[in-house]
Amino acid sequence: MTKSDLYEATTLNRTMIRLDITRQMLKGTVIAGAAVFGPILFVVALAYAGMLLPEESKEAADPTPDSFGTPD
Repeated sequence: MTKSDLYEATTLNRTMIRLDITRQMLKGTVIAGAAVFGPILFVVALAYAGMLLPEESKEAADPTPDSFGTPD
């Protein structure tokens, strides 16, 4: 192996390591973003669905009034 071949192999190896590290960091960023923004988007979607309900359903009496009471 000549010095030129060794240099090219070392340079290629360093490039592949950098690409692999970058890929792993980007994958972690996507996973962290999903973990942080996923629940936020879920709550926003529920709030939006609640705004779409008619006013009568929001003002209606609780169909199960004893469900939250203390047992006697």
